[in-house]
Amino acid sequence: MRSFSFPVESGLVVRRDRVISAMALRFLGKTLLAGLEPLHFGGRPVLEAHGRLRDALRVRVGSAAAELLAEPIVTWGNGDNEGSVSWYAEGVGDPAPLASATPERRRALDEQLRAVLASVAPLLRDAELGPLLQRALILASTDGIRSVGDRVVLVEWGLAPASVSLPADMMAALAVSPLGQFLPALPPVAADPVSALPPTLPLGPVPGAGPVPGALPVRGPWNWWMGPAPGSASVRGVWNWWLVPAALLLAALFLAIGVWFGARAVALHMAVRPNTVQLFDEQAARDALKQQSEQNAALEREIEERRHALAGNVCQIDPAKTPQIGPDRAATPPPAAVPPPPGAPAFQGNLADLLKQALVMVLVPGHNTLGLGSGFFVTQDLIVTNRHVVASAQNGRIFVLSEKLGRPMKVELVAQSPTSDVGALDVAILRLTGGPAVQPLSMTTTVAQLDQVIAAGYPGLTLNSDAAWQKIIESGEMTSVPALILTDGRINAIQDSADGLKIMPHSAALSGGNSGGPLVDACGRVVGVNTFIASDQAQTAHANYAQKADQVIAFLRANSVAVSEVSGPCTPGAPPAAAPTPPAPPADPAAPASPPAAPAH
Repeated sequence: MRSFSFPVESGLVVRRDRVISAMALRFLGKTLLAGLEPLHFGGRPVLEAHGRLRDALRVRVGSAAAELLAEPIVTWGNGDNEGSVSWYAEGVGDPAPLASATPERRRALDEQLRAVLASVAPLLRDAELGPLLQRALILASTDGIRSVGDRVVLVEWGLAPASVSLPADMMAALAVSPLGQFLPALPPVAADPVSALPPTLPLGPVPGAGPVPGALPVRGPWNWWMGPAPGSASVRGVWNWWLVPAALLLAALFLAIGVWFGARAVALHMAVRPNTVQLFDEQAARDALKQQSEQNAALEREIEERRHALAGNVCQIDPAKTPQIGPDRAATPPPAAVPPPPGAPAFQGNLADLLKQALVMVLVPGHNTLGLGSGFFVTQDLIVTNRHVVASAQNGRIFVLSEKLGRPMKVELVAQSPTSDVGALDVAILRLTGGPAVQPLSMTTTVAQLDQVIAAGYPGLTLNSDAAWQKIIESGEMTSVPALILTDGRINAIQDSADGLKIMPHSAALSGGNSGGPLVDACGRVVGVNTFIASDQAQTAHANYAQKADQVIAFLRANSVAVSEVSGPCTPGAPPAAAPTPPAPPADPAAPASPPAAPAH
């Protein structure tokens, strides 16, 4: 692992125009376009049709096919710079070429890719989507087939080597492409009008397929003048060689004539033009300034009038009757005390104190990545978080830290839900051995729409620097640990996901790193586990989602965790009354005591 000069990857990600799982958006790599040609359809590179392909595959096939193509961020070249494509995809785990997987893992990923391509294959004959999809599934090399966690993702799609010519029939090109071995056997189909047109890529032999009859060896769209490719027949086209210098000579002649006429016109214009120019209308500028000054004066008068009108609505307090604030008087009332679960001792502190000692930051170091999430104690040694926060852990390397722990401590993964998919249960249980005594959080299924809630966690926005993380992990330096972040809001709705999971959109702000943190009520009881967010860029809409505590409690009990469940409405307790401070004796015993202060207005 290098010295933490890498981006921190959060367990919660916002993507445009769709709901996604609370998994990290992975950078899969960069492809330089030198020596490669983007395939085109309808006059545009197929790379620019990623959104259209993704949405069509999601509607007509399913999410597995929609996420097969990695999202490209294209930087088109200019001059000597050929440009590049950066590839991104959702997932957990380090991206790697499919060829580098172990034999057992390779077999599973091969079967998955075949199943996805089998579901997509019928669309290759679709009159509208087929020609675009055929070109998109052409890969520049076999390294374009990558694995991210437990699924396959394609990069370098929609590209082909510039030195390789593809046949006009894209279905034939697919059969000998890197994906050909995974595609189901498809009978040949009649060429559609688009496929019958000259393709954008050069035509010629495909590696391993032998020469293609009738293919034209064309080097690329802009270097026709270099002549035929080595070993191929010469193709002159419709232009003869002498036309090029003749055209250049004629263009130079017209350019010289244009320059001469232009110089004469400028000289004539300067000869008759006066030496001074009126750049603006001075009178109009004076009128505009006067009008602006009058508007400013009117605004100042209106502000002053409203200030006087508002002054009459302010409650005036007699300074003589204002209670004095001293060492034994708080400037603001103390927060309500947290009611303890039945049979448990009362917690000595307020809600913020309870959450600060019961929450932990979850860290999962990986190869050039650092997974980040939140978790909370449900017993003295067991911590609840999201499965997707710890899914990328290698060799059991999962750490937790907080001010209460005092240093990063390694934890053991005890149990986890079967999947991290959106709409399904996403829970993991961690065991901490040798930690300090804490007050675990109780859980409740009693929550209703519009109830006030608090989200607690360690969002990635509070991170300081990579150097700070290096101190934390390597030397246990805790001065750089970010503070626990609390945000409040209300339950917007309680609804069922497609998989039957109770989820709750709420207005307590979340960001990357809040995954696995609790959503609590005013009594400090966990009503849900924050898991994912949704965003619609077109409408600038944003929603935060938590899993309702019901199935989380059932999962904990199924794994023999004695979680404390509390029922009934939340009724925060009053803080313990402070012992009254006796008044100081007067300096003169004969002097009468001062009268008590009057109550505040």
